[in-house]
Amino acid sequence: MNHVAFKTTIEGEYKIVVKNTSTGVETESDWFSNLITDQGLDRLGYSGPTGEFNPYFKYCRVGTGTGIPYNSQQDLEAQIAASTPNSANNTGNALSAVSEGAPNWGSLLTFGFPFAQGAVVGNISEVGVAWTATGPTLFSRALIVDGANQPTTITVTAIDQLTVYYRVRILPPLSDSIGTVVLAGTTHTYTSRFSQVQNPADIRTLAGHQHFLNPNTFNAVNNTYPPGTALGDIYGTPGTGGLYGGATGAKGTAGAYVYAQGSLYSDSVWTWNTGQGNSGGIQVIKMHWGDSQAFRFQIHFDPPIPKDNTKVLSLTMRFSWGRP
Repeated sequence: MNHVAFKTTIEGEYKIVVKNTSTGVETESDWFSNLITDQGLDRLGYSGPTGEFNPYFKYCRVGTGTGIPYNSQQDLEAQIAASTPNSANNTGNALSAVSEGAPNWGSLLTFGFPFAQGAVVGNISEVGVAWTATGPTLFSRALIVDGANQPTTITVTAIDQLTVYYRVRILPPLSDSIGTVVLAGTTHTYTSRFSQVQNPADIRTLAGHQHFLNPNTFNAVNNTYPPGTALGDIYGTPGTGGLYGGATGAKGTAGAYVYAQGSLYSDSVWTWNTGQGNSGGIQVIKMHWGDSQAFRFQIHFDPPIPKDNTKVLSLTMRFSWGRP
């Protein structure tokens, strides 16, 4: 397909805390990595009902399975209990949402899942999060590991309370993506680069549906720039002279993603009509993607796109996601 491509990556980690309710003593593991499943990645393209919160991490599950996690896994091997997050609010039950800063500029969303005392008694060896309490809806799975990163078990007694923490990290692309589009028979090489990486949006919007599907169209922050404009670095923006809003702005349609097909991308067709983006041609486009403008990109075209008031320009923007 003739499109401009952007990509982000997502990863997750668990921590296990066991509190002796008689002594108040807590024992906790280090953070350890998970495997986000194929269906978990696909779930990020879920286009559920408007206003639905946290359609990904609604439940934490623990079990006694010992098999190595694999991409197509859909359930724990031997589940013994499940729990919901320990807060309920319009941020999707997240405990915290922070930007980690340099060098990777990840955005981190953390959930806590307390299990009632007595709900889990025995040795647990596997953990996962899912969007239902049981069944084949696993977003991620991990084996519990020790400090040497070797599989282990954690013992929970009848007087203990188990809490599992799960945090998910979204990482922006820090290197350029280069490709080509063909417009009216002319091949244009594009370079897409992240913009203003130090100013991420509130990642808590990930806990709402369609975080990866919203192209932020009809928005004055989506600018076009004339020939001679250079890209800024990942901390900046393109040069001055951008045209936006009203008759000169970018205009796009809603993103389109076919859920459960494993494509892991959302396409959005952006259109500049005859009265839009006319500045002697378009060298650079600045555009935002995601709720609260979570992902900011700048795209340079060589040669510039010859846009004037006799032409309508349509570009397909493709936003994709996956494991690091």
